[in-house]
Amino acid sequence: MPPLCANGLQIARDLHDTLAHSMMAMLSEVRLLRKLQVHDPDSLPDELARAEEVAQSGMNEARSAIAQMRVNSVARHRPRAGTGKAVERFKRPHRS
Repeated sequence: MPPLCANGLQIARDLHDTLAHSMMAMLSEVRLLRKLQVHDPDSLPDELARAEEVAQSGMNEARSAIAQMRVNSVARHRPRAGTGKAVERFKRPHRS
């Protein structure tokens, strides 16, 4: 598999893992809120605030993961030392 394809697949896997974790935490909070609505409605304001924190934390984790993936991707595809000299030699007029 070409390196760029493998890199894209790894990014997709990492992003999926981050988002799946965040979404599962949010889903757990929503399920708790539904139960509290029936059994303990007085605790809803505090739990709603917690659910908002969980959602914000998940969003921050996803953003951080994406930013890190971008940094890693750029670093992996940065030209190696000495490449600039080879490019300059290639750009010079060819002498027969």
